[in-house]
Amino acid sequence: MNQLDKLNYKESKLNIPIYATLEECLSSLGYTFNYDVIGFGRRCEVVKAWSERNKKQVAVKVIDKLAINDNDYKIKLTEELSLWSKLYHPNVIELIEYANNCRWTFSVMELALEGDLNTWLRTHVKSPSADQARMWVQQITNGLHYLKLLGYSHGDVKPSNILVYHKTLKVCDFDCSKILDGKLSEVFCGSFGYIAPEVFRKEPYDPEKADVWSLGVTAYVVTTNECNSEKNFPQTFVFKLKKNWDAFVPKDARSLLKRMLTRNADSRCDMEHVVHHRWFTPEHNIEAE
Repeated sequence: MNQLDKLNYKESKLNIPIYATLEECLSSLGYTFNYDVIGFGRRCEVVKAWSERNKKQVAVKVIDKLAINDNDYKIKLTEELSLWSKLYHPNVIELIEYANNCRWTFSVMELALEGDLNTWLRTHVKSPSADQARMWVQQITNGLHYLKLLGYSHGDVKPSNILVYHKTLKVCDFDCSKILDGKLSEVFCGSFGYIAPEVFRKEPYDPEKADVWSLGVTAYVVTTNECNSEKNFPQTFVFKLKKNWDAFVPKDARSLLKRMLTRNADSRCDMEHVVHHRWFTPEHNIEAE
C-alpha cells in the first residue's frame, strides 16, 4: 500500500446532517462516546471513546469548524491531517482515521492514558532516573528525526506536545510543521519558552535548527525535571541553564545539550548529529526502571 492509499484509507466519509450531535457523529463512525473529555486546545477538545471495530479505547480530537472564522487555520488543519496520515513510527502518536463534514473534524488517535509529558513531570514526585531520562530524550529525538527524513520539521517541540504511552514517548500535534525545502522560514510558530532565539526575534530561520533548539530545552527539562515555563524568554532559560549546568545536567549529556542550545543557529548542530550522539550509544541504551 503506497502513501496515497494509506492517506485515503484513513479518511472516512461523514455523511450526516450538520445539526447532528457529537455523539451521533462518533456513532456513525463506529465509536461510542462516554462524555469523558480528557483535554482541551485553543480550538478543539479531546474526548475518550470506545472503538467497536478495534475493541479498544481511543482518543478523538474534535474541532467544531463553525466556531472558527480563520480560513488560514482551516487550511493548516487540512495540511496537518495530510502529514499526520503519512506517519508510521513507534515514537509518533498514530492517527487511526479522520473524518470531516461541513461542521466537524474528527481525528481518531491512540489513547495515551498517562497524558502528556508536561503533566507527567509535574505530577510525579520522583524524577525520571538518568537512564529513563536518556531513553525518553532518545525516543523524542527518534520521532523528530523520522519527521526530518520525510522532509518536515515539527515547529512546536515541547513536553505538552509529547504523549506518554505505556512508558514510551510519542510526538504529537503537527499544526506547526513545515516542509524542509532548504529555504529559511518566516512563518513564526511555537511556544514562548521553547522557541529558538532567532524565532523569538522574528528573523528568517532554519526550521530544522529551530526544532533542535526546542528539543534541547525539552531534553534539559526531562533530564533535570526542572519545568521550564512556556512563557519564559529563550534568553532567560539560557541564563538559568548556564548557572545550573554542572549541578543538574548529567555529565554525558552536557556536550550534546551545549551543541543544541547554541544561540547562533549556524553553529548549532542539526538533527542528524543529535540522533547519532554518543549519549545514545548502545552501552547507554538500557531499559528504563
